[in-house]
Order: sequence, then C-alpha cells, then structure tokens
Amino acid sequence: MTDQRVVPFSIDGAIAQFSKTRDPALRATIVERTAWLARAVARRFADTSEPFDDLCQVAMIGLLKAVEPVDENETRTSDVLDRRVLASMLERLPSGNATILYLRYYHELSQAQIAERVGMSQVHVGRLIATSLTSLREWVEEGAA
Repeated sequence: MTDQRVVPFSIDGAIAQFSKTRDPALRATIVERTAWLARAVARRFADTSEPFDDLCQVAMIGLLKAVEPVDENETRTSDVLDRRVLASMLERLPSGNATILYLRYYHELSQAQIAERVGMSQVHVGRLIATSLTSLREWVEEGAA
C-alpha cells in the first residue's frame, strides 16, 4: 500500500515557489485554489450598478496580477501611463461628469452624497455615472481593438 497523505496547500508557499519557477501549472493551481476569494470580493460590490459578471472578471484580473511577481520599475511606468490615459479619457467626458466619477470612486461618496454636493437628484447622478462608465468602457475597447 502506498502512502497517500494529504499535504496541506500553502498559498504563501505556492506563490513564493511560483515567483522562482514561473511554472504555469503552479500558477493555474494557485488561481483555482483562490478563485473563491475573487468571487467573495465581487459579492461585496453586488449591490452596485455594475453587473456581477463584470465585478467577478475585475476581481479575477486582480487575483491574477497578485500572483505575478512585481517589477517595481515596470509598475511605476505602468502607473504613470495608466494615469495619463485615464486623464485623457476623463477630459473627453461632458463637463462635470469627471468630477462626479472622482467623488464616487476616489472619495467613495454615495450617489446621494454626490447629489447633495453638486445640487442635482440622486437619480440624475446615477444616470451620469452609468453613462460616463459606458463611455469610458467603449473608449477603452476602441483603444484595445
């Protein structure tokens, strides 16, 4: 009879090993074993206007990025480029929409709080956020095509 003991899976150990070996099979195992975490994070935002599938997709991308080793120089360059691209896209939005997105996602204000600050209804703020995000998504997709 062979010894078939179950060896506990250590995420930290697996990530440390992956950072040294870059083994695709190990990466896949890490992602499979931690996908529940991405879904749990997505569920925390399920009451927003974003579709749950989109939230799961973003959470999974975050998980994939978390597994990859970080190159600090590459990260700084990427951050600068991402900010420049985002800034140029925000400038394309109608006047005031960028401010509303800034208040919503940077300051994490609710739609009601934003409505009170900018002097419009919460429903209108919600519509502006939705149309602005749709525009940004379309511009990103155009750029990726």
